[in-house]
Amino acid sequence: MPQQQDEVRTTRTDDRLLNSRVVFFLNDRLGVVLDRLKQQGSDGETEGFFAEAELLEAFLWLHLGVHVGYFSTQSSRRAVYEYFPFFLSAYDAVFEARLLETRFASPLRAIFESEFSGKQELFSSAPIWIDSSAPEFVVDSFQDNLVVANEFGRGLESHAFLRAIVVSSEEAWAARVKQRLLSAAVDKAEPWFLAGYFEVVQYLKWTRDFFNRARLDEKAQTRLFGDFVRRVKEIQQWKLNFGNTQYRDRFDGIGRVAARAVVAEVTDTDQELTVIRFLKEVEALTNEWGAPKQMAAGS
Repeated sequence: MPQQQDEVRTTRTDDRLLNSRVVFFLNDRLGVVLDRLKQQGSDGETEGFFAEAELLEAFLWLHLGVHVGYFSTQSSRRAVYEYFPFFLSAYDAVFEARLLETRFASPLRAIFESEFSGKQELFSSAPIWIDSSAPEFVVDSFQDNLVVANEFGRGLESHAFLRAIVVSSEEAWAARVKQRLLSAAVDKAEPWFLAGYFEVVQYLKWTRDFFNRARLDEKAQTRLFGDFVRRVKEIQQWKLNFGNTQYRDRFDGIGRVAARAVVAEVTDTDQELTVIRFLKEVEALTNEWGAPKQMAAGS
C-alpha cells in the first residue's frame, strides 16, 4: 500500500509538471504570437503571413513537445482547442497564399494536414519515437531549445529584421533596404537593422554549439536523435530559410553592411580581412540550416 501511494503521488507530481509547462508555453510563446496576430496592421503596415506562420510554428513546438513527453497531451489539446479558430485561420491563410511548400518542409505539411483534418485526436501524427518514449536527455534538449527559441521569438529587433527579410516583396525590399539602408549612414538606419541581424547570428551560433555538444554524448549518436534535431530546425526554417536563394541574398547583403559598420570602429586591424573572416564564419552557421540550392524549405 505505501508503495502504491508513492506511485500515485509521483504520477500526480509528474502531471502537474507537464501541465504547468503548457501554461508557461501559453504565456511565454503562444500569447505573444496571438497578440501580434490580433494587432497586425494596426501600425499601418502589414505583416503579410508572418504572424500566421509564427502561430503555426507555435503549434509545431507544442506538437513536438507532446511527443517527446515534455507537455501534457490533454492540457495541450485543451489549449489548442481553445484557440483552434486562430490556428485554422492561420493555416488557411498560409495555404491560400501558396506558401506552405516554400516555407514548411514536407514532414511539417503532413503534420498540418493530419492534425487539422478533424479526423483524429490532436497530436496523433508523426511521432519520432514510436515504440518507446523519448529518452530523458531528449526531453532536456527540447526544453533548452524551447526556452532559447522563445526568447529569440520575443525579440523586437530580430522579429522586425526577420519579418522584413521573409515578407517583403522585391519592390518593398529595394525601397526599405537597398535605398534607405545600404546607401545611408548606419547610425541613421532603422533600429532593427544591426541589432536584429546580430541577434539572428547569435541564435544560429547557439543552436550550432548546442547540438555539437549534444552529439558528443554517446546517447545522442542515434538516428532518432538526428531526426529530433532535424525537426527542431524544420519548425523554424520558414523564418531561417537559408536554402532559399532570395532569403540568403537578403541576409548576406545586410550582413556585409553590418560587419563593415562594426569593423569600421576598429582602427588597428585590416578591416576588409576582418569582414571577410566574419562573413565566412556566418556562412558556416547558415549552411547548418540549408545550402542555397532550392526554394523549398527543408533543403
